[in-house]
Amino acid sequence: MSKDMRNRVKKVGIKAESVEGKIKGENVTEFIATGNVVIDYLDKDGLKTTITGAKAVYSKDRGTVVISGGAKAVRGDGKTVTSDTVVLHEDSKIIEAIGNSKITFVIDDKNTKKDAAKKEKDKKAGE
Repeated sequence: MSKDMRNRVKKVGIKAESVEGKIKGENVTEFIATGNVVIDYLDKDGLKTTITGAKAVYSKDRGTVVISGGAKAVRGDGKTVTSDTVVLHEDSKIIEAIGNSKITFVIDDKNTKKDAAKKEKDKKAGE
């Protein structure tokens, strides 16, 4: 059975086959999620990012979620990071890729055309 946890204030959702943790008052202080972990959140730029992996460990004290086991983060703009481990920093919404990291992103044709036009203009100005 899939477990689904959401923090609507911080706009974070976590889904996994199993989630065990500790709650103090109404706040989750730590958890371990295993099996097809999916974490959805809005990153520091306001884009939806989805992180997947086999296991996630959250610590409120450290302010991190550590995702391991074929970790992959995909931003709404298509930027993708795969690595052994991804660390999501709770306050900054920055992710850190650790071990065998690979970053993939799509180059925007508009920017490529602008860069080519600028190079051509600079070349002509230098003649």
